[in-house]
Amino acid sequence: VPNKNDLWINGLFFASLSLSLATALLSVLMKQWLQAYSSISSGNAKERAVIRQFRFSGLEKWKVPEIIGILPLILHASLALFFIGL
Repeated sequence: VPNKNDLWINGLFFASLSLSLATALLSVLMKQWLQAYSSISSGNAKERAVIRQFRFSGLEKWKVPEIIGILPLILHASLALFFIGL
């Protein structure tokens, strides 16, 4: 039967790993969204402006700036859980 402390430490390490992997996944997704947003589309100036506004509205709808802002907090929480587990 494993010791309770060992179970707690394993749980903290697993939570830390999960948060780190979630942060990495979200970072890659946000980078892809931003690359798609900043890519230059073909067409005249009006069409490009409409496409850019459509993309910007999508970024706002999916709360991309808020997600980007919370990524460091998730990473800090992961680091804290890791150090608590030590």
